Amino acid sequence: MRRLAMLALLVGAPACWSVPEVDRREIRPWLICGDCTDGELARVVALGERAERYLRAAIADGPTRADDSVMTAQLEEGVTRARRYRSDRGILAPLSSTDSVGVIQRQLDDFRLRYRLRAVQALRQIDARSDSSAVLRLCADPPPELVRQAEFRAQFAPFGTCP
Repeated sequence: MRRLAMLALLVGAPACWSVPEVDRREIRPWLICGDCTDGELARVVALGERAERYLRAAIADGPTRADDSVMTAQLEEGVTRARRYRSDRGILAPLSSTDSVGVIQRQLDDFRLRYRLRAVQALRQIDARSDSSAVLRLCADPPPELVRQAEFRAQFAPFGTCP
């Protein structure tokens, strides 16, 4: 029974899961880094073709649920701290719930799009033809965050046509 459950999990697993764990540990820091000054991109590019499947999945699917959940929690904590800071200092205009939700959504959209953009950047350095087709597929069926932030499309322009 256990073997059937494991087999079902593996069959239903996203394509990027078939990338060896070692490679994922090299790719993920590039996709989520803040400053990206420690050679994260170079390590991904060094993986070459071994990274392509994972990068294509990152472009198509965006961040993993785990990365998305961590970022959401961090953003919510940031809003809570901002409210507390404003309250402690007697700032009269508190953050409304609508403002807070809008701020969190915008930053979460930025994270999700930056994640995809970094995957495109790495894929381009590995195989320039692959990045154009991946961008075309992304723009043909844009994720909700790309629809909400249409101005972000321009950042994909160097990698392919994104009308």
